[in-house]
Amino acid sequence: MKTFHSFKYIVIFVSFLGFFCGHETAPGIDEAKFIDIYAQYLIFEELKMPDSTKIRYQEKILSENDMTPEDLRKSVAYFRGDPERWVSILGEIRDRITELKKEAPYDSSGHNDPD
Repeated sequence: MKTFHSFKYIVIFVSFLGFFCGHETAPGIDEAKFIDIYAQYLIFEELKMPDSTKIRYQEKILSENDMTPEDLRKSVAYFRGDPERWVSILGEIRDRITELKKEAPYDSSGHNDPD
């Protein structure tokens, strides 16, 4: 009888561990907020400016949204976990980037410097 209880607890533990190791947890932000933040973040990847300036812009975006680079990475991993949804999200990110560029043109001249 004691062996059965030990086995039962081992099965429960392994099931629990497998569930949490195999699934990325939901981010602390909703999809619409993620799209907006990630679009702002990605804008600076394509600009011709020193990497240190890009990083300052990206850090400012994250800090304004109470996120860390790790939070962003986890959010990306979570949303990428559903490929069909990810394709849709990427389309929305592209559209949001287009809107942001119209609202405030980004360039490498130091305009809208994050400091």
